Amino acid sequence: MVDIDKSVVCRLKKGSDYFEILVDPDKALVFKKGKETNLEDILAVPGVYKDVRKGESISNDELQKNFGTRNFNEIAKKILNEGDLQFTTDQRRQFIEDKT
Repeated sequence: MVDIDKSVVCRLKKGSDYFEILVDPDKALVFKKGKETNLEDILAVPGVYKDVRKGESISNDELQKNFGTRNFNEIAKKILNEGDLQFTTDQRRQFIEDKT
């Protein structure tokens, strides 16, 4: 698992609902680029949240309704693949510097 203090939110919006997980920003980006990575190395905590900063978790029934499964690994992969990483300003600045 990843240090929570170094993690960022990965957020997926489905309809009017948000689904969030806490991830390592670098490893999540590698995963989004298509490289198979162990989820345990990416995730900071094993849970899906409505609002991760407030600690508002999502019920299994809501996960089943929105994702067609309650399997956390499948849901986390879908959020990683289809969701948006919420990078910090410093991380965005570093990405821009790396590209130039």
